[in-house]
Amino acid sequence: MYSYSILNARARENVTSSPYTLHLVYCDADFLTYTAYIVNGTFYSIRDFIFVGLMVIASVYIVYTLLQHEKTVKGIRSSDRVKQRSTEYKASRAVILLVALYVILFGLDNAMWIYTLTLSDVSPDMNNIRIFLASSYATLSSLVMILTNPKLKHSWKYSYKKWSIHKRSGNNELVFSASK
Repeated sequence: MYSYSILNARARENVTSSPYTLHLVYCDADFLTYTAYIVNGTFYSIRDFIFVGLMVIASVYIVYTLLQHEKTVKGIRSSDRVKQRSTEYKASRAVILLVALYVILFGLDNAMWIYTLTLSDVSPDMNNIRIFLASSYATLSSLVMILTNPKLKHSWKYSYKKWSIHKRSGNNELVFSASK
């Protein structure tokens, strides 16, 4: 949440608000003046872009370290004889996918935020879309991790097969079990 909005946040009322009000889910954040609205929005956008940039730099370093490790242990492993992608390659691919997903979703969210700074009266639907984009990373990142991790992918397929066989047998109970 925005620290400036704590000073001006209020519960929804049946009154007219200023044109510089963000209609959030449970409250309205009224910035009262255009200057406060723009300064607040610009400050948080710059802060967010700095942290996303740092995350991208850290991810590039992680991928670089994984690929250097792959070169270092090449020929040492017994699995190198098989023509398969290395563990480091798979891990770096997962890191790249997760970072790209986050940057895309966060970029869309921030682009919408910057766009709302140009408007004087922001539609509540715009904030709902931003909330959806911000929360969709949690769901999509877990899917990326399942699909890029062979152990999780195998376990997920096994659980789905077991569930569908159980369902076809006529038993409508939903049973979840963890097995090795």
